Amino acid sequence: MALKALYGLSGVDKGMRSPYDCRVLLEFDQLERGVDSVLSGIREEAGQGLTEYALILLLIALVLIVMLTVFGDQISNTYQYIISRLAS
Repeated sequence: MALKALYGLSGVDKGMRSPYDCRVLLEFDQLERGVDSVLSGIREEAGQGLTEYALILLLIALVLIVMLTVFGDQISNTYQYIISRLAS
């Protein structure tokens, strides 16, 4: 109905005077339904993409936490060695 109102094609307000008016309103209804369908698909895909990115970031964070827990001492020792070599 938004497209019809935008173009002033409301049959109630203007009165249907010809079959052409009916055809135009029918085509606007079909166009509006098509646009709504496309937009709803885009919105759903955008939400799905954001969810996938969030899950990937969560997986990366978990892998980093596990790696730091397992290899934390070795990483710390390596950094200490590098720092001591740079200082001398």
